[in-house]
Amino acid sequence: MKYIFFLSFLILFQFIVLPQNYESYIAHIAAANSSLRLDEKSDAKRWIDNTPKNYRGWEWEYLSRNSDRSLVKFELKEGTPAKLAVSPSGKIIAFGDSKGLIHLLESDSMRELTEIRGHSAAVYSVKFSPDEQSLISCSRDSTIKIWDISTGSEIRSIFAGGYGLADIDISPDGKSILYCSWYLKDGVKGFVRLYDFVTGEKNWETEYNTHPLVAARFSPDGKLFAIGSWEWNVAVWRISELQSPPKIFDFNDVPSYSAVDDLAFSPDSKLIAAATKNTVPRIWNIENKSELMELKGHRKPVLSVAWSRDGSIVYTSGDDGTIVAWNSKTAASTGKLFGHDDRITSIVVSPESGILYSSSADGTVRKWDTQPLNYFTQTEFRNRVIYAFSLDKKGERLVTNGPDSSLTVWSTITGKQLITFNALNNLVNDAVFSPDGKIIAACNWSKIIRLFDSKSGLLLKELVGMGGGSPKIRFSPDGKQCAAVSTEKAVCVWDVESGKMTGNLPLESRPFSLAYSPDGKYLISGEANGTVTIIDAEKWLKKSVLKQDLYQYMP
Repeated sequence: MKYIFFLSFLILFQFIVLPQNYESYIAHIAAANSSLRLDEKSDAKRWIDNTPKNYRGWEWEYLSRNSDRSLVKFELKEGTPAKLAVSPSGKIIAFGDSKGLIHLLESDSMRELTEIRGHSAAVYSVKFSPDEQSLISCSRDSTIKIWDISTGSEIRSIFAGGYGLADIDISPDGKSILYCSWYLKDGVKGFVRLYDFVTGEKNWETEYNTHPLVAARFSPDGKLFAIGSWEWNVAVWRISELQSPPKIFDFNDVPSYSAVDDLAFSPDSKLIAAATKNTVPRIWNIENKSELMELKGHRKPVLSVAWSRDGSIVYTSGDDGTIVAWNSKTAASTGKLFGHDDRITSIVVSPESGILYSSSADGTVRKWDTQPLNYFTQTEFRNRVIYAFSLDKKGERLVTNGPDSSLTVWSTITGKQLITFNALNNLVNDAVFSPDGKIIAACNWSKIIRLFDSKSGLLLKELVGMGGGSPKIRFSPDGKQCAAVSTEKAVCVWDVESGKMTGNLPLESRPFSLAYSPDGKYLISGEANGTVTIIDAEKWLKKSVLKQDLYQYMP
């Protein structure tokens, strides 16, 4: 619950006479919030760091924490890290760098264990063998090298050729090395090869596409492999049918530049996701070649993609320096991770722990806390200004306004969006659960109250008869009545079962607040002139009126 984002409310306080420093604080908070919405982490950090210290509260803590969700980072002294790999046990992180070195890190602390030297140019990619005894790497020096992890010594070197921008992978059974790159021969020619891991012999090769090939992956079940191309496509081969042409998944229907920089199989090997420079990654079903979804939310080219260990989330990252998490069933964004100061070139999920790691052009490798991605961060289920209305009686569900005139129901246990539905014809002023949690009542400045099924969002009833709009509604403790205050200067009440209005009681001035007593015997309204009216809810009569002279407090 502490993650519900009410920052937009703070802007309203700028119109109140406040100390200048506090106005500055509000302006800084609003600017930091806007910068994070635009993926401008560095700008957000500057606004956060320069806020007046004596006013810093929960909103400052929230933004400060969200501006860098990385838990631990390793920083290179020179060069930039390339693609990451996590060992099968999840204990070691490996990556090459632009200086030709390979680094092994302890995954929990991100402490460097060893540094391997041997390549004469930038190392593009590394992978662990399934038994975690060896490491394979490919480099701009056109070689594939196999290393002994325990000693850091070179076991074998294969001259693979290619002009650069290569990638490499090892089969799940540890027997084959997959390699892709490109060379110049009457123009650009991409090529794909399979090598025997033990002997280094080339077992199969093919030319493919007239653009660089930059991503190579075996499927988790070992039956397929895929290649990502700057010719806007992904090719998938079945290893048992290498004589047959691959299945092609492309972005040819997209007018903007759509080179593929990374790809990832789902854990069950049935789906494939591709990162693309057109900013909108895609996920396809491999068997029937159907496009399942597009992941819309990045503002700049996407360079890397990875699946969560259980396949429920797809992570993407790229030039905007953010990691975005997506629901793999609905394509809904479930949140962003900020922390890097430059483009993110690689993300990888530990097969053992499910922990997320990333590398960036800012020279760092980071380990991430992904938990906040589950807390009320899906912007497509929210309005620009957030109102949190009501918890159900058990405290397990929260209802907030969604985009425009809709409502969104959240689980307070998991932080996940449960349902979003259209509620009224304009922005909702108030929404409340019935005592049994089965109904949600909603009101706004129109003259009707609507009752919805809280699980399905289906409209159950419309409560009519008010002469004005309503800022506040409440259910009686037994759930049999629904009451509302109205701009016609009245309190109205309806029978929930029949939907009929059973009372309309005039008030002295416009009411803004409303509450039932715990026993349901009284209904209390608060009005603009300082009056509190106590109403006998059974006899529907004013029991007493408490009035405060507001003017005595004015200068």
